[in-house]
Amino acid sequence: MLRKAIGSGRTSLIFQFLTESVLVTFIAALFAIAIVQVSLPAFNSLTGNTLVIPYAAPLFWILLLVFVLFTDIMAGSRPAFLPFFI
Repeated sequence: MLRKAIGSGRTSLIFQFLTESVLVTFIAALFAIAIVQVSLPAFNSLTGNTLVIPYAAPLFWILLLVFVLFTDIMAGSRPAFLPFFI
């Protein structure tokens, strides 16, 4: 909001908010994958099942990318666009 107050352009603010949202969302997704990778053996032994994350399947990465981008659009659109309507 400080950039808006000092006269930054609309497209610059939108780009900043959406870019920050993309970075935070991708970092969170990487942390989530790491946490799942570390905790999956304990979960498998606890449940007695064998769950495997299909890292080699392209569909897994496509769906992960779609989910991350959807989350980014939902999280970044409010701060990016709402101040211009108030």
